[in-house]
Order: sequence, then C-alpha cells, then structure tokens
Amino acid sequence: PSSYPTERSRVAYAISLLTSRAREWATHEWDRGADCCMTFQAFADELRKVFDASLPGQEKARNLLGLWQGGEMCVRLRHRIPHSGSRK
Repeated sequence: PSSYPTERSRVAYAISLLTSRAREWATHEWDRGADCCMTFQAFADELRKVFDASLPGQEKARNLLGLWQGGEMCVRLRHRIPHSGSRK
C-alpha cells in the first residue's frame, strides 16, 4: 500500500485485496465512513480486532459492546461472531 498517495487510497487498496466476510465487513465500514477507514494503520488494527481468532473472549465481548444500535448492529454483529459451521 505504500505506493498509494493517501491514507484512504491505501485503505481502499487493502479492501480490494480482501475476500468473503472480511471484504463484506470492510466494504460496509468504508460505505458508512467509519473512523477505521481514515488511515491504513487504523484499518489494519480494526481488521485484526474483528477477525483475529486469537483475541481473548473478554476483549471480543468489549468489541461487541461498542457496536451501534439498530439495523447496523445486526450487520456488524454477524461479522464479529465466529461461524462454527453448524446451526443449532
């Protein structure tokens, strides 16, 4: 991303490289103008928080508490809860 002139262009480039759930999440964050999309470092940090399975459960719970209310919460919540592969 260092060959891109602005922070936002670096974030846009990084989003273009993502796939599946990560790309859906990132596109949603970009479209809503989230703070994490203003700089590449903020984006990379938030991406790790959301998708890094090694984060302790308590930190993941704190992340969930920071979600917005309403319909947007459902979209973001879907991306923060690991998919177990089976439905009960």
